[in-house]
Amino acid sequence: MRKIVSVVLLLIVFLSACSVSESIDSEKETQLAEIKNEQTNQNVQNQPNADGYDILGGSWEVGAVCYDGKVVDVHDNDALASLYDNTFLEFYRGGTFTYINLWIYGGDYTRSKKQEDSFILTRNTETTMVNGEWKTESYSGNTKHIIQIIDRNTIEFSEYDPIIGAKKVDESTLIFVKRGKDSDFIGENKEAISNDTPRETEAYMDNAVQSSYASILNTYVQKMERAVSNLVSAYRSEAAGVSDIEHLAQICNSKVEELATICNEGVEKMAELMYARGDSYNVYEKWSVKLFERYTEIALEIQNAYLDSVVP
Repeated sequence: MRKIVSVVLLLIVFLSACSVSESIDSEKETQLAEIKNEQTNQNVQNQPNADGYDILGGSWEVGAVCYDGKVVDVHDNDALASLYDNTFLEFYRGGTFTYINLWIYGGDYTRSKKQEDSFILTRNTETTMVNGEWKTESYSGNTKHIIQIIDRNTIEFSEYDPIIGAKKVDESTLIFVKRGKDSDFIGENKEAISNDTPRETEAYMDNAVQSSYASILNTYVQKMERAVSNLVSAYRSEAAGVSDIEHLAQICNSKVEELATICNEGVEKMAELMYARGDSYNVYEKWSVKLFERYTEIALEIQNAYLDSVVP
C-alpha cells in the first residue's frame, strides 16, 4: 500500500512549461501599463502628501546595480539594460507604491524608525499572470524592501531584514533613478564596463536569475508548509469512521492534489520566468525539480496520516 500511494504522489505534479503562453513577452508591456494606470487612478489627487512623497513621488527606473561592492551602470551594457528594461517603481501621494518587475506588487511605504533617510516598502498585493491574464491577489509572502535616499534623483533599493532593521547582508542592490533625470551618484561612482568586458556583468546576471528562481521556490515551499497541516486535519476529519481502504485512498489523494495545485502554481511561475527572461530550459528544470522534491517531502505528511488509518 505504501508503494501505491507513493506512486500516486509522484504522478500528480506535471513539470512542464508547455502550458505557459509564449505570448507573455508581446503582451507584457500593455498589461503592465493598464494595471499601473488603474492603480494610479485609485490615488486621490487632492489627498495630503504622505511622509516622503516630496522626494519619492513619481516614477523611477533602474539606473545601476551594486554587485560585489561595485556600481555598474546598466546603460553601459546591453545585457543589463535588457534585464531591467521593464523594472519600475512608482510612489503615490497617499503613501502607496507599485513595484513592477516580472510581477506587479502594490503596498505601502513608511519611514524607517531605525535607518535615517530610509523607507520600508511593505507589499499588500501581488499581480501575476494566470492562464494568460493578469490576476491581483493579496500578497502572502514576507518579502519587504528598504529604500535609502542617496540624493533627490537617486535611491538605493534592497531587500529588508526585519531582524537587523536594515538591508540584508550580502544582497545585490538596485539603484533607481527618477525618470527623466540623471544621477550624479552613478556618474561619479560607476565602474567602467562595456559590452566587451562581460565577466562581471555575467556574474551579476547569474546571481539575479538565481535569486529570482530561489524567491519563487521559497514562496511556494512556504505555501505548501502552511497548507499541509490543514490538509492533514481535513483528511483525518473526513476519514473518521471510514473503513473502506479505497475510499480512504480517494480522500488522501484529494488532499494531495490540493497540495500539488500549489506546487504546480510555483512550477508555472518558474516557467513564465524562463520565457520572460529567455533563460535556458536547464535553468528552469533545475529549480522546478527542487520545488518538486520539496513537494514530495511535504506530501509525505498526508501519506503518513493515510497510513495511520489503514495500517494496524
